[in-house]
Amino acid sequence: MHDFKDITILIFARIDNEERGKNLKAITSFYRKACTNVKFVISEEDSEMKVPDIIDLTENDVYTFTLSSDQWNKCEGYNKAIKLAKTNILVFNDVDVIIHPEQILMTADKLQQDD
Repeated sequence: MHDFKDITILIFARIDNEERGKNLKAITSFYRKACTNVKFVISEEDSEMKVPDIIDLTENDVYTFTLSSDQWNKCEGYNKAIKLAKTNILVFNDVDVIIHPEQILMTADKLQQDD
């Protein structure tokens, strides 16, 4: 198991089709099985809350929702997520991507070694 104690995964979510919901569920499920101490900050921006119905949030997760109709602002969503993270190492992840935990830990180690 890979220990993510110093890492938070930030996800901006706008579930505008069924595939994105499936992807979000797959991503969170994968990291929860492959890693210990995994933490997500999920920033959803949409016309209604969908994420809590798609995934089971844990006590380590933070979820924020912003009401939005046609326009959405991914950068603003990530900025909100950054403020809610409790670790110094942040992984910005889309709902369509799974980064191998070893790659994340390798990068985290390099960041911690570089002042």
